[in-house]
Amino acid sequence: MDTIVVEFFQESTPPSELRVSADGDVNLYLIDRVKVVGLNIHQVKERLIERYKEFYTNPSLTVRISNYAPQRVHIDGFVGRPGPVLFFPEQGLTLARAITEAGGVQPRGDRRGVLLTRIINGMARTFRINLNEIQDEGNPDIPLAEGDLIYVREGLI
Repeated sequence: MDTIVVEFFQESTPPSELRVSADGDVNLYLIDRVKVVGLNIHQVKERLIERYKEFYTNPSLTVRISNYAPQRVHIDGFVGRPGPVLFFPEQGLTLARAITEAGGVQPRGDRRGVLLTRIINGMARTFRINLNEIQDEGNPDIPLAEGDLIYVREGLI
């Protein structure tokens, strides 16, 4: 879970460090639960200001992320260590690096037919990627997103 810090300017209250729940909520003084999932920092700040207007004339506050929760992709098939690979969003993770962190492609794995499945607009889309073109030929690596599924198929004999 991400952790955010909320600091009020007109109050003598110390900054609040809040963990975002699995449901995407934070609990704050006076206003209880506020849904923040899918919002950027500016949007979170605006939402909190709106909620605090019930209690303060002109609420003024700042919001910042103090700690990002790790995200995960899942790698399966002909790699050294199939399973989840965790990464922090501020650092990012690419396809080639994720496969390397999963122990690399096994000798029987097909480097030319790596499958990447990603949810786009609520629909699963699968892309076939030639890892050789990324690692050997200098083509751009592919940034991964939370929940991506990577499958290294068995190569043909």
